[in-house]
Amino acid sequence: MKVGLASEKTNFSFVFDLDKMEQENLIIDLLTHEIKPDRVLDCRLLSCPIPIICLRCGMKNISVGQILELLVTDLECIEYVPQWCNHTGNYFLEVTGKCGETRFFIRRNK
Repeated sequence: MKVGLASEKTNFSFVFDLDKMEQENLIIDLLTHEIKPDRVLDCRLLSCPIPIICLRCGMKNISVGQILELLVTDLECIEYVPQWCNHTGNYFLEVTGKCGETRFFIRRNK
């Protein structure tokens, strides 16, 4: 089953394949909201595309199955990080934001 997220404010949309996520035990992370990153990448105060370039490098420095937390302040990243994950085959787990700071949780797949 596929479930989608969309936001009119940010033009953000993403589709999750729940069957595939269940096979790889990712559904538990989404339901419990207890995502614990293996590495944190702080890209606050950097403008796009620098956080995306840093994300690419950061994902190379973690093992398959590990989770990277990306911290950004640039609002353009809200659109580009999920697209990058979809393009590269990595799992976009969650995005949260408060006080002008956005946190992305991404699990390395390849």
